[in-house]
Amino acid sequence: SSYIEVTLRQFRLACWAFVTPMTPVTRCLLAKVMTPLNDYFLNSSDSCKQFAFCPGGTELNYAAVAAHLELNPGDVCISTDMKAAFNMFDRKCMFEQLKRVPGLDGMIPYVALVYGQAATVHVDRGAEFGPLLIASEVGGKQGCGLAMALFCLAHFPSMLASTSRHPGTACYGFADDAKNLGKIDSALAATVT
Repeated sequence: SSYIEVTLRQFRLACWAFVTPMTPVTRCLLAKVMTPLNDYFLNSSDSCKQFAFCPGGTELNYAAVAAHLELNPGDVCISTDMKAAFNMFDRKCMFEQLKRVPGLDGMIPYVALVYGQAATVHVDRGAEFGPLLIASEVGGKQGCGLAMALFCLAHFPSMLASTSRHPGTACYGFADDAKNLGKIDSALAATVT
């Protein structure tokens, strides 16, 4: 029994070495899923796009906004940038998306290794109170090379739902920076719901 525990502990420590920021394993995994990610983010809807994973994504996002406003001169653009976005996404939604979006289920074993259990967050409360340990089941892990992809994957359904609930609006994003476009009332409603 103790031999197995030591072996499992060593295995977990060895595995952790592969899931730190942008290791070759992370890069290979992202390269493998880039096409399915972009297919999902760019082809799910004409009025909702996530440009974070295409070459020149920031420029494409800007061009999409500019083209929309040129074609719809009465529309406005409401820009949002989420604070601490990568720290707050729902991991349950993330795993559901990995199962649902074609081509991404191969990521599940690797992502489960990193995000399958609650992370321990250490809060320094000084010598008088000692450290506070909090189990966190939301967000990306600090420095994880997959955090932006997992955030976008977890957040994209809400972008799609918002544009669906508010006809005539569009939402173009680059990671956590989103642009909601439409008539003022609709664009505002799409931004806050």
